[in-house]
Amino acid sequence: MSPRNAVAVALLNDPNECVVVDLDALPTDVEDVASVLQAELAPLEAWIEVTEAYLRRGDARGFETLMEMVCAPEIEEVYREQAYGRAAVLCLYASYWANRAARETDAVSREEGFIKAGAYLNQAAGIHRKPEQIVAIGRAHLAFARGATGEGEKLIDQALGLKDDGRDNITPMLWKAVLLYKKERYQDALTWYKRALRAFPSAPAPVRLGIGACQYKLGDFKTAKLAFARVLKLDERNVEAMLGLALCELSLHDIRSQQHLDSVAAAMRLLERAFMHDPHNQAVNNVISDNLLMADDYEKVEKLTRLALQNNAETPRNRAKAAFNQARALHARGQVPQAQALYLTATNLDEHYVPPYFGLGQIALAKGDVKLAWNYMDKAHGEFGESMTVTRMFAHLCASTGRSEQAAEMFREVVKQGGNDVDAMLELGELLETQDPKAALKAYSAALKMLADKGEEGPITAIKNNIGVLNVQLGKFDEAREAFTEALQALGGDADQLEGKLKGAKAKKALQPGVAPIAFNLALLEEQQGNNAAAEARYDAILAAQPDYIDSILRQAKIRAERGDYDTALERTNEAIAAKSDSADALALAGWVLLKAKRWSEAEQQFAALRNLPKPDAAANAKEKTLTHDEYAMVSAANAAYYSAIKEGVLKRNDPKVLKREEEHYERAYSLFQKTLQKNGSNVYAANGLGIILAERGRIDEAKTVFQIVQEGMAAKGSINPDILINQGHVYLAKAQYVQASKLYERAQSQFYFNQNENVMLYQARAHYENGNLEEARKILRKALLIAPWNHRIRFNLAYVIQEMAQRTLNRTMKSTSSDGRLAQVESAIEDLTTALKLFEQLQTLGNQAEFGFDAKRTSVHVSFCKQALTKSKPHLEAAQKEEASISAAKNAQLTARRAIEEGRAAQKAAEELAKETHAKELEAIAAQSERRFKESQARWMSEQAVERPTKKGAKGLGAAPVGEATSDLSEDDDEPAPETRAPPTAEELARQKEALAAAGLADSDDEDEDEDEDAQPSADVEAPAEKKRSADETDEAQAEAAAPKRRRRAVVDDDDDE
Repeated sequence: MSPRNAVAVALLNDPNECVVVDLDALPTDVEDVASVLQAELAPLEAWIEVTEAYLRRGDARGFETLMEMVCAPEIEEVYREQAYGRAAVLCLYASYWANRAARETDAVSREEGFIKAGAYLNQAAGIHRKPEQIVAIGRAHLAFARGATGEGEKLIDQALGLKDDGRDNITPMLWKAVLLYKKERYQDALTWYKRALRAFPSAPAPVRLGIGACQYKLGDFKTAKLAFARVLKLDERNVEAMLGLALCELSLHDIRSQQHLDSVAAAMRLLERAFMHDPHNQAVNNVISDNLLMADDYEKVEKLTRLALQNNAETPRNRAKAAFNQARALHARGQVPQAQALYLTATNLDEHYVPPYFGLGQIALAKGDVKLAWNYMDKAHGEFGESMTVTRMFAHLCASTGRSEQAAEMFREVVKQGGNDVDAMLELGELLETQDPKAALKAYSAALKMLADKGEEGPITAIKNNIGVLNVQLGKFDEAREAFTEALQALGGDADQLEGKLKGAKAKKALQPGVAPIAFNLALLEEQQGNNAAAEARYDAILAAQPDYIDSILRQAKIRAERGDYDTALERTNEAIAAKSDSADALALAGWVLLKAKRWSEAEQQFAALRNLPKPDAAANAKEKTLTHDEYAMVSAANAAYYSAIKEGVLKRNDPKVLKREEEHYERAYSLFQKTLQKNGSNVYAANGLGIILAERGRIDEAKTVFQIVQEGMAAKGSINPDILINQGHVYLAKAQYVQASKLYERAQSQFYFNQNENVMLYQARAHYENGNLEEARKILRKALLIAPWNHRIRFNLAYVIQEMAQRTLNRTMKSTSSDGRLAQVESAIEDLTTALKLFEQLQTLGNQAEFGFDAKRTSVHVSFCKQALTKSKPHLEAAQKEEASISAAKNAQLTARRAIEEGRAAQKAAEELAKETHAKELEAIAAQSERRFKESQARWMSEQAVERPTKKGAKGLGAAPVGEATSDLSEDDDEPAPETRAPPTAEELARQKEALAAAGLADSDDEDEDEDEDAQPSADVEAPAEKKRSADETDEAQAEAAAPKRRRRAVVDDDDDE
């Protein structure tokens, strides 16, 4: 009985006998086997099987010895007829050297191996005259080993068009499929695998294994499972198929279902079976390690992965996976430095293997290096975006690095996929608080529902507090109050105590943990609703129970500042600063109060103190340990410096010291705004301030650019600031582009102030005034004065515009040559001058008003000017009145003459109408008379015809009736033709006939006989006017056409009679 894995070589002398070579028990001395193969002239296929057997058991020297023998030149003489076999042997040896050279680390040895492989391939190519497929595949293999992927792919495409010893071979198809698979073009790879299977249905199991792998990568786990199962039927020891089937089981069902648990058990059985068949298969070991990590069996994980790291013959991907799994085990045990080193090792082994970056991102985030963590997690999310764990971590990092929109989108995806992930919902709500309060409110409400459905407590009070805050932002005060009240009740807060209704010791009772912030928010709600008294009572109640709660002190200070009680407000802020000297909020509010009080220098000093405060939660190795570069502090200090410069500019502008101080303030403000923008380029307040400084310094174009950038940036975020629009309007105004300035002022007024801001109205009026539209400027200023009657700046500007309108009107009427409407314009101008004089006299009584931009001297000048203008306008008014009287008299005379002409025209028209009516009546009478005479003549003619024509009986059928005569076969006796009747002439025809007779010298008479009457008709020779003659001809043609049908009918009857 021969061994199962053996080669039978027929004896040369007796073909019926053979020598069996057991491939599993090959002799150590290769010469023993070689002598047998040479002596019996064994087929080349036998040589190949034996050499491959030596190579499989790791005897590379034995393999090389046999291959050198079979590739020797003398073999060509022995196997002359086996050209393809010799080429196959040479290609096999070439592939061996290509693989060996690819593994070499020494450059010289590596190149020598490639040279040998190329030489054997050239020798194989010389055996055939035409290109052979096996040689093209060998050369492709060599190109891939050298790293020339593009050249190798071209050679594979070339091999697809060649034959393998005159036959089709699926080997290049499988090469093509593998290449596409490595490129992650799994659908294309699947196409080539299927094409190979159709070409060779009995293909070996690896073809179906490739099909299953492609289906698995494409997510078609059911089909992949069938393919792997088919492979196991063909080869029950195929470890790759067992691994693929296990992976399908793990991926087939939702991890939260019972079916998944059953699939996990089946997968583990398959992995165990695969491990028993091949315990050194690292791909299997890696999958087993994944499952052991879930079971926290870290020791076994290290054992399964340790050998792979030391085995250089293993593929880079498998080694990288082994390093990653071992790093996860160490990371879970808390051995972070070792885990980090192995994560980095995994990335070095295979730079395209992404999972280690997730672990590196976690370690970086734990160390506080958010930027590095984001870089690592960005790579992990790009590969595993469907993983909820990766997505949540990456979303958190995006939120931490200012990528709020991207983070919100990912949290939405986590919530959508996770279903009841409360933490993700809360993070989403927190992230959306500033972006979309409505969406944030929905997220928090959904989180509450999730907790209620689960029966868990969770951070319910914190969620309700957030819901209350969001409702306040949305203006839903009742809902906000309800949320705050529920949160306080849940924490055990005393409503009477928090409303300030209790006194003495009861009022000082300590508050439950967490009550103070919610009670503070409820007080803020009262303040926002305008209930300042109730708000202050709540603030006092909080301070009675918790005196160090400085937020309440600061709110009380702000309320007093809003009332204009700046001294009391500053006292309260100083109390807060005394209670907590490092309170940035207290110092910031103190600076804000000083700005409101227009104490610019003190405000600037206060903000300087704010910038010197230590930075809260600053790391020990942080570069910035103070608030020197805090954005709010820098912008506020810059604003204070700007207003200080404005204050200096109001004083003595010619004093060099004042000018120097003004310039210093501007420079300081400019520098602080610039530093803020360097830290955060999207800070619109800093950019807006910078634009204002530029405009104040006369750099209008630069200021315009800055304001435009700020507007675009805020518009991109879905928001806009009225100051931006107003400042842009100022820039356009300075550049004399008044229409654009007016549009910007109008937009700010309507969009943010409901057309009720008197200061913006001043800007609008200025733009219209500069554009020459004084009427619109006066209209806007009058409306502004109604809104703010206490604002004397508006009153002064209104008086000035009215004065200017009046003066311009007077000048225009004096220079104009047209007298149309001159008096009305002069009277209107005088009325305006009178109004302006009254307004200026009112302002004159107020004395100096630096706050509103005028003084007594300036108003006195305008009062004098208005009085002089009124005096000078009197002669002009008198002249206009005389001119108007003269013009009125001339107009009256013209009107009288026009009326007389119109009356004469009316009388003439009436006479013409009467003549026409009389003429029409005469024509009607003539027509009636003509019709009567025509009827009488017709009657006489018919009676005469009846007497003259005898009755002829029996004449029927003797001949055709003359045209124009009527025939009938109803009576033999009655063959008298019926007279042809014509319609009576119209009045116009009678008139034309009458005129024609008169032109011919004929006259109608009642006593004329019938012959005379006929002779009186106009003949063809009578000349008449062309127009009238055409009318008569047209009438005759119409009568002929009317008679034609009758004649045709009579002709038809005659034809019948002839028959």
